[in-house]
Amino acid sequence: MASFNATVDRYKAMLANLDAGQLELPNENLDSGEPTVAGKYKGADEAFAKLVEKLEEQQFAGTSPELRQNILTFYQDEKAPVSARSNEKEAAGWAKLREQLDQLKAIP
Repeated sequence: MASFNATVDRYKAMLANLDAGQLELPNENLDSGEPTVAGKYKGADEAFAKLVEKLEEQQFAGTSPELRQNILTFYQDEKAPVSARSNEKEAAGWAKLREQLDQLKAIP
């Protein structure tokens, strides 16, 4: 319950800034207040992987520099965010994602 209340409090503070015309949505987990990085939260891992997959389908055309940087920052740790107990499918998915990220890095 404390985690939920802290999340609500952080969200209320962000909305108060909206009223002041200064909405800023930091790239952080609202539950913990920490930056989002690969391997910390399964939901974020899945969402980022799906986003990268969709962008790669379009050969990353139209990907803004800000979005590109956000994705690369999320995956800044080169270590796979999969555990030793991961199955072959998860390991293969990470390998494919690494290839996609290499393509994204190559874009000027």
